[in-house]
Amino acid sequence: LEVYEESCAVFEAVGDRVGSGAVQRLMGRIYYELGKRAESLTHYHNALRILDDGSESVELARAVSAISRMHMVAAEYDEAVAMGERALELAERLGAEDVTVHALNNIGVSLVPRDPERGLAMLQDSLHRALALGLPYDACRAYHNLGSGFEKRCRYPEARTTYADLLTYAEHVGATQDVLSALVALARVDWHSGQWAAALTRRAHIHERVTASQTSSVAGLRAGTLLGEMHIDLGTGEAARAELESSLSEARSIAALHTTVPHLGQLARVFASLGMESEAAAVVQEIVGWIGGFSYVHSQEGIPLLFACQWSIARTGDEGLGDAYVFLRRLERAHEQWGSPETDACLSEGRGSVALAEGDHREAVGFFRHAVARWGEMGRPYDQARALSSLGKALHGLED
Repeated sequence: LEVYEESCAVFEAVGDRVGSGAVQRLMGRIYYELGKRAESLTHYHNALRILDDGSESVELARAVSAISRMHMVAAEYDEAVAMGERALELAERLGAEDVTVHALNNIGVSLVPRDPERGLAMLQDSLHRALALGLPYDACRAYHNLGSGFEKRCRYPEARTTYADLLTYAEHVGATQDVLSALVALARVDWHSGQWAAALTRRAHIHERVTASQTSSVAGLRAGTLLGEMHIDLGTGEAARAELESSLSEARSIAALHTTVPHLGQLARVFASLGMESEAAAVVQEIVGWIGGFSYVHSQEGIPLLFACQWSIARTGDEGLGDAYVFLRRLERAHEQWGSPETDACLSEGRGSVALAEGDHREAVGFFRHAVARWGEMGRPYDQARALSSLGKALHGLED
């Protein structure tokens, strides 16, 4: 960063607008990789301001695509597609293949919620182009986002295969952060699909990678979130708390739905499991604040939202149920936007929990049965067991 700052000053001194804009974009990327979203956005917009003077250049296309990516990770999909398409048009006119690869990735991810097959096809196109051009960074990114796309649609065998390919490729090219990302993604898919022994084996490798890393990163934060979740599920609450609190400031600094809200959701879970009700309440309210600022719902919000809904119901007084309605509406929006088996199951569980709290046991039974079936179809035994427990409570309340 120090070198880039000095370079930027030199470019500005000699009036090299393209060079100055390019360095601003590179600084934005470094800050993004460090998990500093605000600083990253500042530099990306500086690049766009410098380069977008009415003329066309490859650097302008790169800056536009970089901002498309920032919209994408914030789940601002309309804006991501609009900026991505602008970058793609520029890249095609200017013959900038690397920008084409980058923009296809941004647009593909943004289309997965509403047009899954088209979005996944664009991600596969981005991957094939990146591999053909010998672009390791873009290839790793395409592998990861393609695997994530399959995971969001609950297509776990395809997700696992893609993440395994990412791991092999990242190890081959020496992309250490992508090796960590692949290990975390594979462990997450294994954990959620009941392959617990495999996930625990991967956990040791994740620990090694995180310990060896010298800097904070988005991959490191995702690792901390997953390790915390695993500790909670295993009943080792204090270890989960230590893991999640150690990276809490980083989660807040990243300020992105796909990383911040899942981390806060697991932190709320561990506080609740340890009987720390006031701390759990504070985190739940923080989640309310986060989700209120975004019209889109990220795919990884489902489980945290369901937990917050059920925890709110478990609290005494009208305030708890009022919060539950907030989370239920967010789950409804999630299913409207994603329409995936996971959002369907989470919404059904949420509706069943609210119906049970309102005393409508028969309606609750219907919702819980649907959730149990959906979790079973996905091969998610832990989630299915939770839904079965709720179904048992609802059936117990029926007089007949």
